[in-house]
Amino acid sequence: MSAHPSTRVAGALYAGLYVLAVNSKVRPLDNPLVKQALALAIDRDTIVKELWRGRGIVPNSMIAKGDNHHDAALPPLKYDPKEARERLKKAGYRNEEIVVETTVGYMANDKPMAEAVAGMWRDVGVNAKVEVFEYSVRAQKNREKTFKGSGGRIPPRPLPIPTG
Repeated sequence: MSAHPSTRVAGALYAGLYVLAVNSKVRPLDNPLVKQALALAIDRDTIVKELWRGRGIVPNSMIAKGDNHHDAALPPLKYDPKEARERLKKAGYRNEEIVVETTVGYMANDKPMAEAVAGMWRDVGVNAKVEVFEYSVRAQKNREKTFKGSGGRIPPRPLPIPTG
């Protein structure tokens, strides 16, 4: 707080969206049911509460509230670990490793976010692993489109995947 009586401190939401993108050319991420299961296994309310101390909004799509084309009428993204397990089974998921690639400090909470997501995936039976690399490696992987599995970044192939 400020010692000056005319100074006011106020918080504001970041006008962005943390997107978890997947490499759909890598098995088992080439299976839509696996991607749907991964999306259903993420407890976004807990992430906002625990990692962002309640200072965030759980999205209802890939377009952040306040951005052009945001549709406020869409329902919140669904968290359903039971359905996630069912979709993994239906997909024939065989415990293949799914890697969440991240940096440390490139984006706020990037490593804790990757660890939280991997933990939620493990809770539904996914063999999830977090790999940390330097920003220069991340930039190279972006250019060459060589991510092993998934990572937090700007789209083009974002998670959440429609689950309907």
